[in-house]
Amino acid sequence: MPKTVFLGSPVTHSEYSELRANCYRSYHYVSNSGSLVCPIFINPLINLQSFYNFFSQHTKNVSGVRFYPGFSRDKLILSMCHDDVDTTTTSNVWSKLENNLYLSPDLDLINSDHLTTSQLKASYDSSVYINGLRQQEGDRTRISRFYTFAELQKLISDNEVNEDQYSSHFIQIEWGMVYDAMTTVFNSRCPVDNPNQHYGFTVLFHIKDSNGNSLIDTQQRYDPNNYFRTYLEVGSPCPPRCGDI
Repeated sequence: MPKTVFLGSPVTHSEYSELRANCYRSYHYVSNSGSLVCPIFINPLINLQSFYNFFSQHTKNVSGVRFYPGFSRDKLILSMCHDDVDTTTTSNVWSKLENNLYLSPDLDLINSDHLTTSQLKASYDSSVYINGLRQQEGDRTRISRFYTFAELQKLISDNEVNEDQYSSHFIQIEWGMVYDAMTTVFNSRCPVDNPNQHYGFTVLFHIKDSNGNSLIDTQQRYDPNNYFRTYLEVGSPCPPRCGDI
């Protein structure tokens, strides 16, 4: 069974909107003309049954899903793997989320490997500018984000989606960007070594119904114990708690 430690946090609709809007102000790459331009964001919508199959088929040595940023040509692409919050062991379960739609409940999301993810991440590190600057190692450069199986399951169950409804629901996974103003807020919810370690790349999740409508209450206030009609975010940042890429 998944460990019950929670490393993520609910976020309000206003916080979600800011995290999403920050993406278009923050992520850039150098175009053929030499100017900085905004990339295309791949934000996958995945059938909930397919996603559940991916994260539920894990060994006892892992406790969640780690997301890595990647870049290819003009697109920002997420990769995910089974992992633990802090590990040096290479995962053997990888997924490259290069499309926006994964609608089949029978889709096998295990479609990638460590090498492919490493190459996408290396391209991201060398090609993607954050707020007009090249990325440099340190607390203000996110390598990955980690989310426990338990909190992903809570996101689903708090939104009253039963197992027999998974195939008719979806999980929306999106790029986010944490600015300075939100690092202190997130550090109060999910403490790390210093608030700077919440700055930068992040991933957002929420549930959609069979028609693709978001199960979101825009007036829902922050409640650390409730994901009903809200979003999962924050996660455990790397650094300080990292995988092996």
